[in-house]
Amino acid sequence: MYAKWPGVTPLIREAALRMRMAMEAPAGMPQPTSVPSADLQGSISEDDGHEYLEHPEGSGQWFLRDESGEWRAWK
Repeated sequence: MYAKWPGVTPLIREAALRMRMAMEAPAGMPQPTSVPSADLQGSISEDDGHEYLEHPEGSGQWFLRDESGEWRAWK
């Protein structure tokens, strides 16, 4: 048993460490902003006429420009 964390086995500590490492961005990677700047231009969908933006590019996080001209998360 470990005195510092009673009841925590090495297996639990290893799992917790792996989860923490998976959540941390690699050093030097830019941190994405939660909402893109309204100045960024997306693409107009031919299907529905709305403007969409993937930000950061290649992230799989999509935004839709709303009526006010701001980006909001698209789900």
